[in-house]
Amino acid sequence: MSRALSLVFLLCALPVSLLTGQGACPSITNILDQLYEQPEAVKAIEAEVRAACPHALDSLSVAFHKRSVYAYGAEEPLVTAITFAEQALRVQKELYQDSMALPLAKSLANLGLFHRNNGEAPNAERYLLAAEDAYRELDIYSRRYRNREQLVFLWQDGGDYGRAAEILPLLLSEAEAKEDTYRIAEAHRLYGRQYNQTKRYSQAVPHLRQAEDLFDALGEAHWAMQSRLELGRTYYHLKEYAQAKATTLTALRQAEASNSTASVISMYNHLGLIALRSGEETEADNWFAKARKIAEYFQDPVRLAVSLDNSAELALVQNEPQKATEYIREAIAVLIPDWTFSAETPVPQPEQFESATDRTGLFVYLGDLARAYTAANKVPEAREVLATADGLADQLRAEYGASVSKLFWREQALPIYDLALRLSVSAGDFDNAFYFLEKSRSVLLLEAFLQADADMNLPADLREALAKYSQRLRQSQRALAATKKEEEKKELRTTILTLRDTLKQVRSMATAIYPQLAGLVTSPPVIDLNEAQAQLKTGGWDRQLTYFMGGDTARVLVLSPTDASLHSLGPTREIERTVRKLLSFFSSADAINQDPTSFLNASKATYEALLGTLPFAAGERLLILPDGLLSYLPFGALVQEATGGDVASANYLLRSNPV
Repeated sequence: MSRALSLVFLLCALPVSLLTGQGACPSITNILDQLYEQPEAVKAIEAEVRAACPHALDSLSVAFHKRSVYAYGAEEPLVTAITFAEQALRVQKELYQDSMALPLAKSLANLGLFHRNNGEAPNAERYLLAAEDAYRELDIYSRRYRNREQLVFLWQDGGDYGRAAEILPLLLSEAEAKEDTYRIAEAHRLYGRQYNQTKRYSQAVPHLRQAEDLFDALGEAHWAMQSRLELGRTYYHLKEYAQAKATTLTALRQAEASNSTASVISMYNHLGLIALRSGEETEADNWFAKARKIAEYFQDPVRLAVSLDNSAELALVQNEPQKATEYIREAIAVLIPDWTFSAETPVPQPEQFESATDRTGLFVYLGDLARAYTAANKVPEAREVLATADGLADQLRAEYGASVSKLFWREQALPIYDLALRLSVSAGDFDNAFYFLEKSRSVLLLEAFLQADADMNLPADLREALAKYSQRLRQSQRALAATKKEEEKKELRTTILTLRDTLKQVRSMATAIYPQLAGLVTSPPVIDLNEAQAQLKTGGWDRQLTYFMGGDTARVLVLSPTDASLHSLGPTREIERTVRKLLSFFSSADAINQDPTSFLNASKATYEALLGTLPFAAGERLLILPDGLLSYLPFGALVQEATGGDVASANYLLRSNPV
């Protein structure tokens, strides 16, 4: 959602009136004029107003609110909008004390929106949930709907689909009860988005069709276009490429008519991917070239990098890994102006990450570069790139924490670690294979979850300090990426180093409150292969089975006190389908008794999928480290042989191996 369009989420129509009382009191307009001219002097301006008019809190509140909305709508740095909204909220809390009022609720909602757009998921959730309580108390349907819509966006983008699913029925039912056609359409669009992101594409189709029809009837061309674009993605994933193309072309005509440049570039890229999957490689090349041209013309580095990466995907399909490599190098160089590929600088250095325009995108492109090198049989180069990506992941985790969503780690990071794991094994380097396996599990996932939980419970001053210095750091990094003046670059690099040191100190204070985070937030520990094998022997285990469900293929690292081996289990989706079938028997107390034969067959199938081909003998003590869906699985209850329907006497794994 663009900032201009999401302004509908904000209330800008507060009444502007002159202050009454003392003649020296400035008007709201006077206060605003000063805030526009000297935004950095906010404290001095407030002090001056308070001195002249001790009872001017309401005017200060309105002025700060309007200034924050202006900053957001004028696309000033988001930290500016956040700063003024925080000032408004502070004054409103003083003004209204313990009572709830609309201006206070609006500031909470706006701060949720601003933080969400700034990538501050924990802060965004905190403010949006507070606004939800406020609007419920005030009983304002339209504003509560918009606020809940922002929560849905936040949770969908972060991969918290369960929480989003709890709100979606409320949005639709309330809109239907109010006969609010616009919000009925929007609820259907959000349903379609939810089903797409959870890969239930067939269920997304009717919702998105209804959304586009309703928006068309209302004359809401922009949202009809967005619904069609989402529907085009749905058809693409359903492999209905002709329908995907027709739908996206209709949306494209609307985007071109409204001069929506960002949407046009996205649709060019999407049409290119549709053509690529349809086997129309020349057409795909043309669409990607158009996307590159327009992104370059409008100086949009993020979308230009996406277009270059898509062109690299086409080159890989055409078995031209060298060409793909060149495209991806160019995409990385677009995001890091300070880096140019050469024999001396084959990959960006960690200090150059600071100037990257889009570091999560950069992380993905490094993974794609490693894939291109692998396709060209340049395994050492691929492994060097993956080591660089691992270093960038450390920066993302340390500076962004849980603000980089769980969805990102699951969809983007795990496949990169999967490739690093496989290439390490192919090179006979089980030390690094074990390192990447441990890193992907204990650092990327566990740390993100723990930090998200802890951030919500930190003292307010510490939480606000974390947010403030994180915002300033990202603002400085964006400024470094944008400036071309060497003197400014030097000053900004100094500022960035100072802010990183400050953040490190603040995080150390946080870990004093949450000791369990000490090793995860500041310097996450990853044990090496030798230590793991020593612990295995000390613990009296004969074999450790470490499962990895990242990427397209499920794998398991089998470790003994003396050796290690990596085994492929087949497609991850097939493994998960088999496991879910077995888990369904644990959904109720009598499900197994109702159909014991089917249960035993499902248990045997799961055993064969996860353990049937692995090298261990009867009697060995097994230490099993599950991953993802496997965490819900009772491994000891897996059946090695399904004979008859007698559940009590079945040949469970636990009968032959301590687990």
